[in-house]
Amino acid sequence: PIDLTSTVVIMGRRPAADTAFPDAQLVSIVDETRTVSKTHARLHLRGETWFVTDLDSTNGVLFATLMGTEVEAPPGEEIEAGERFFLGDAEVRLSRRDA
Repeated sequence: PIDLTSTVVIMGRRPAADTAFPDAQLVSIVDETRTVSKTHARLHLRGETWFVTDLDSTNGVLFATLMGTEVEAPPGEEIEAGERFFLGDAEVRLSRRDA
């Protein structure tokens, strides 16, 4: 588990800072199969909801549907993250920790 300490989080194998989001938290994702891009996606917290944006990654941001299929987020489009999504083959789960 990784505590998210900023309202903007940039994720990837070796995420690069973005001058448009100078206070963004950078989160490295270990990915032995290299399906996660160096700078893969950005999370942005608005109110109580996280949104994810694919930063033109190689293998996309995927969401599993209730029917068991996967839907890919269009690159550059901000999508509500929900509780679970994939960066390439890496599964990301968002959960709230009670203080």
